[in-house]
Amino acid sequence: MKRCVPVKEKAFQRTVVEYARLMGWRIHHTRPALAQSGRWHTPLQGDRGLPDLILCRPPRLLFVELKANRQRKPTLEQRAWLADLRACGVEVYLWTPEDWHAVRQVLARSRDCPDCVADGETPKGLCVECGGTGRLDESPCEECSGSGLCATCSGTGELESW
Repeated sequence: MKRCVPVKEKAFQRTVVEYARLMGWRIHHTRPALAQSGRWHTPLQGDRGLPDLILCRPPRLLFVELKANRQRKPTLEQRAWLADLRACGVEVYLWTPEDWHAVRQVLARSRDCPDCVADGETPKGLCVECGGTGRLDESPCEECSGSGLCATCSGTGELESW
């Protein structure tokens, strides 16, 4: 039986950032710093919980929270940010290393593919990419891989519950 080697969040983040750069994304991540007290913290002015990565490749803007595995859940502050950003109509993702196939598809998507860009509002809990259907109507670009299934929700039509 094969055993998976656990991936640390920092290593996963480095991989996501490298792939995003290859795909032409502009990236922001705020790094933690060692304070004089000897404790690590992320110096920010504002509300806690901002997602780990902000990715921009016009006309798309992504906010991405990364976790080392699916057992690690976002904090209340992180969930609030993700919900509010989603309500503003931007693309919001919660990714783990297990989601690597979907990560690659999301970051490689064409700017011009109508099935690849979320449009309009989607009810809470439903996938923004497919509007809750779990399927793409047509796949006009290679990035959709012609499968007809939504890469974000793997065909379920629903977001993973937090």
